[in-house]
Amino acid sequence: MRHVAIAGLTLAVAAAAIVLSGVISIKASSGHLPVTAWMLDLAKVRSVTMRARSIDAPALDDPALVRLGARHFDTSCRPCHGAPGSAPPLIPSRMTPHPPDLAAQVARWQPRELFYLVAHGVKFTGMPAWPAESRTDEVWAVVAFLRQLPSLDRAGYRRMAAALDADALESAAQCRRCHHAAASPLVPRLTGQSPDYVVASLDAYASGRRHSGIMQPVAALLDPAGRRRLAAVLSVDGERRDVARPPPTVTSPLITVGDPARDIPPCQECHGPGPRQRDARYPRLAGQPAAYLRLQLTLFADGRRGGSSYGGIMRAIARRLTPAQIDDAANAYAALERP
Repeated sequence: MRHVAIAGLTLAVAAAAIVLSGVISIKASSGHLPVTAWMLDLAKVRSVTMRARSIDAPALDDPALVRLGARHFDTSCRPCHGAPGSAPPLIPSRMTPHPPDLAAQVARWQPRELFYLVAHGVKFTGMPAWPAESRTDEVWAVVAFLRQLPSLDRAGYRRMAAALDADALESAAQCRRCHHAAASPLVPRLTGQSPDYVVASLDAYASGRRHSGIMQPVAALLDPAGRRRLAAVLSVDGERRDVARPPPTVTSPLITVGDPARDIPPCQECHGPGPRQRDARYPRLAGQPAAYLRLQLTLFADGRRGGSSYGGIMRAIARRLTPAQIDDAANAYAALERP
């Protein structure tokens, strides 16, 4: 036992001497020795494989989920990992280890393992964890896209990601990639919302009160004045049309009278439709995609959706809704004509 202790102490002293001597190079330009790269990769694979075993992957073939993941990839992942048909980004290629070409890496991993990597990041590589830990639905969207990435060429990637040209990088153009009427049903349509609502949403994202690994980084890049300017551009056309259009007919009792037995007020009291004056910071729900509305109500019910100072009202209401009522409200609003 004494010999083991002495050997251990000797190794510790030797390791400390090597570290303190400065002989170990930390230059990114020198790269890793092959044996070092192999050991680090093995440690990564074993760690991810073990910790991802308990993760159950949902269905990942929904085109809307894939498109949402593609558009986030183009904004946040492509600058380091590149895209099909494009040269590797120059500066990230000088990192050690450099961000890999993901199209060549996806086949190594099961969907649950890709989820683990995207959600938690990788130490010592520059790969960050997902900014909003509770938004697992967003992480799965990226995984759904990554599974399609190896089959895409340059043209296919640009169609799926709605990639922007170099001369169209202003904020409003980027927002419209996801928020216009023909985009993913998992995101809201902003035309027709009041500027006050859009500003309140961007403020909540920027401060971290509303959680989204996709939207928080975007909103945080804008100062308060920039968020106000963007909100005005995105919603002004809808404001003009909203005044002249008569209120649509609503068939769902949940929207018109609520469910008094469950202490659920009528949805239209805050979210329309109808001529009643409402707080401009409340969203108008007519014509919003059912999948988006269903997701938001579920996030509220689970306590994973923050927002403005009024978010607590919706969390309390959503917890009282049954799954059938969530579907009813989402489908009823989606069937109404968007202002």
